Amino acid sequence: MSVLQGGAARRLGPRGAERAARLALALTPLSFLCVALAAANRPPMMAPIAWLWAGLVLFALSTAFAVSCMTSMAAAQSPSESRGAVLGTVRSLGALARAAGPLVASTVYWCSGATTTYTIGGIVLIIPAVMLFKLKTKK
Repeated sequence: MSVLQGGAARRLGPRGAERAARLALALTPLSFLCVALAAANRPPMMAPIAWLWAGLVLFALSTAFAVSCMTSMAAAQSPSESRGAVLGTVRSLGALARAAGPLVASTVYWCSGATTTYTIGGIVLIIPAVMLFKLKTKK
């Protein structure tokens, strides 16, 4: 992730960052569903370890690009006089999600198991992907 964030994601232009963020957000729910299949009793097509590795690789790739590219998009979309406030809000909401998400997910995990938790997580992660695809960006 650090190689991709520091190397590849940094060199993308505004249009490339937007495309990378959209692709990353589309891959994130898929990564969760791969992990859900790894936790299933009899996963289809591949062994559980193969599903787990597929999910982990997809997750690492998608999150490496999603965070940095979406921050770049937020900066590009905000007026210069309020850019600091916008980026502060984006980072604060991200920190809140990283704090609340594990609390909610661990509760669901212990009550329902890994397959249910990762399936719900994958479904919930479709929402930001759809929102980003519908976003009209400045040209």
